[in-house]
Amino acid sequence: MILKKAIELEVGALGSFNGETEELNGEHLRVIKYQAPEVVLKFPVLHSTSMMSECLDANLFLQQKYTGRVNYKDIEDKNRDSDGETVQVVTLDKIAASLKAYFTFCEEESLDIYDGLLNTFSADQKLWLPPYRFKSHVIDRVKSREIEFSTGNLLLLHVKQFYEWMYKTGRIDKIPFDYKYVSVSKGKDKDDDELDFLFAPDAVISAYKKPLLVQTTDLRVPKKHKSDKVKRDNQPWSLAEMTAFFGTQYMQLETRRLWADLGFQVGLRAKEITRLPDEQIVDPELSDKSVFDVEIIGKNDKRRTVLVPKKLMSRLFAHKNSAKRLKHMPKYKSYLESLPEHSDALAYEQTHGKPLFINQRGVRISERSVINIVSKSRPELRKKGNLILDEPHFHGSRSTYATRLIKAMFAMGMPLGFIKWKVMELLGHNSWDTTLQHYVNVARGITYDEKLDLWVSEIYKDVEERLTREKQELSQEVEASVRELGSED
Repeated sequence: MILKKAIELEVGALGSFNGETEELNGEHLRVIKYQAPEVVLKFPVLHSTSMMSECLDANLFLQQKYTGRVNYKDIEDKNRDSDGETVQVVTLDKIAASLKAYFTFCEEESLDIYDGLLNTFSADQKLWLPPYRFKSHVIDRVKSREIEFSTGNLLLLHVKQFYEWMYKTGRIDKIPFDYKYVSVSKGKDKDDDELDFLFAPDAVISAYKKPLLVQTTDLRVPKKHKSDKVKRDNQPWSLAEMTAFFGTQYMQLETRRLWADLGFQVGLRAKEITRLPDEQIVDPELSDKSVFDVEIIGKNDKRRTVLVPKKLMSRLFAHKNSAKRLKHMPKYKSYLESLPEHSDALAYEQTHGKPLFINQRGVRISERSVINIVSKSRPELRKKGNLILDEPHFHGSRSTYATRLIKAMFAMGMPLGFIKWKVMELLGHNSWDTTLQHYVNVARGITYDEKLDLWVSEIYKDVEERLTREKQELSQEVEASVRELGSED
């Protein structure tokens, strides 16, 4: 059996024995000190008595993925240190889960993960190697809808990375994957306008973007198994779903309603809600603003500014100064003091600042706590025979925000180029991807009923003036840039 657990792990650099000993279980052991200490409190590792060697390799792979310090072996068999890209613990946890699934499959099928990789093999023989046997297993799970297409490819990607690491570190002599480059073209939207160059510089030079060359392997789920159905978490909620959700007894707690409204009215991800710093929440009565800029740290630690309507800011400020929260804040200070000096947890808290939302233990709320408000509202409705919340996902609140915002901006008469740029900025996307295009397509097809129209107006009426002003300012910048380019010609 393969087990995955989290441990406290020292991953510091430049370690050496300090010459002293400490008594542990009756034995005296020498202590290692690090010039650059770093403690990870919940580092994922794999453990197994039947596949101990494989798990040890996987654990070293995970550690070197985290630190970026990989001891490669070159073609002359000489060791050399090389710093690679680092990943976060949350990503390591997913990689560990993928490797656990792979090792479990190999154990059940009596497969050796090193089998055949030290010898020359033909194309037919390759299909019998453990990675490709696992690939067939993953494809079967995708075809049966047990897992999503993207999840299947993520499993195979992590297995691929593990084998590449084993090859680069001299553990195996051959990689079975066939590498190739594919050209990925990104066509220009027929509705693009003069504002597009603000986020797509190539549009100034050409109407078409150059294709991207992407390296891939044959260890992936074929596209023919990809479902055309859009993931439900990328679908906006309907008015009926929102009414049922907010109407449950579970959602009458103001803190939970704030989490939900930060998704529906601001477009925050669940993780971003947990990171919301209390210093960004101000008393709206001391300002004549109708909408407030709030800086957050989003996905991949990218900072961005979001817009919070005045009424929502008032509720957030009330929560910030509530007796219940103030009662638990001293516990947060104690929690910080309890963290090891060089731990990843302390570094995380120092980076993100004092959180607006903490639990009864005085600890920052978890991402799972925010996401689960949807699933925990379902039983109450199911008892009444209402299955309306069986499909919606918390991330759909962000989709709802995006589509309603786009629809509102269309109603303001704003050009598509500005809408794209602004939505990318507010949602924290680096490029105009298929998900954002899906939001535009959905927004174009939305027909409001009277109640939903009132809901949208309530949220976006404060934002309308702000967006209109930004659009005018950007249009002036575009015109000035075009004139400047013309004068140079």
